[in-house]
Amino acid sequence: MSSQPENEIKRVYDLLKQGDYQSAKEVLSEILVDDLENPEILFGLKCTGFWENKLTQISEITNLFPKGEQLISGWKEFLYLIDNEKSRYEQCIYSIKKGVFTQVLEIFQRLLQENTFSKKGAIVGRIGLCYKQLGDYDTALRFLGEANLENPEKASILAEMADCYALCGEEKTSKILFREAFFINPQDVDISVLESELFCRLYSEVIRTGKKDEVAAEWFPVEGVLLGVLNVKRELRALEVGKLKQNIYALETELKNEGVDSDLIIPRLINNYFRLIDHYTTVMEDRTKINEILLKIKLLNADVYERYTV
Repeated sequence: MSSQPENEIKRVYDLLKQGDYQSAKEVLSEILVDDLENPEILFGLKCTGFWENKLTQISEITNLFPKGEQLISGWKEFLYLIDNEKSRYEQCIYSIKKGVFTQVLEIFQRLLQENTFSKKGAIVGRIGLCYKQLGDYDTALRFLGEANLENPEKASILAEMADCYALCGEEKTSKILFREAFFINPQDVDISVLESELFCRLYSEVIRTGKKDEVAAEWFPVEGVLLGVLNVKRELRALEVGKLKQNIYALETELKNEGVDSDLIIPRLINNYFRLIDHYTTVMEDRTKINEILLKIKLLNADVYERYTV
């Protein structure tokens, strides 16, 4: 589209930001007549076709909450569809994102006004996500913070807050929250809505190792420590230390059972070991206790041990 008259290009982008995919498609089709092989026009038509079909499907949903959720799911599906083309057509994708999440935001704002607050935490969390996707990080953090109060220690909310702080340039806070989120429950973190450079750097490194899906999620906090990405620590409360040791015992016991998915348990256990070592280091515990944990890590994964102790 870059070779077409500027006013036509701007018109397409404005229509996409408004979520008017049918009109955008009509303008793109007109432009295509004079430039049949322009890859950006073809990409735009591919995108508008996808969203026209998606909105037709979603229009049949009358309940607002699932309607908003389906739009978010549609965005994730769209990102998967265009994965290999994202870096080439950023302005087009940004315009579509603005249109999608403006519509999602309107839905959840209506729900917040009408709701009896049985789902308030989920609703304000989604509003926070929308503002983050639209680039209003301060407002996003306000709503995500409220969602966190409604659902304390929910990993997905903490990860989105971490993403926001990273996008605001507050990396220290971001690193603490990312590490907390991945410690609480890596499987609850929706990586498809995380877009900060800090997270993307970590994601690229984990994917490069060949790990995917659920297994990759468990390795995010481990690789984050090994790569120095999640290198900010906090002191644990006594109750947290007790719970941490209980988690370690439970995971060690589970790992001994036949038929368990060790690919998931091992990185989770290593992450718990890292957290316990951090605690021992902070309180200046006897070195022998740290060495005992290091030996356990070595027996689980020699490569992780070597990288951690280098």
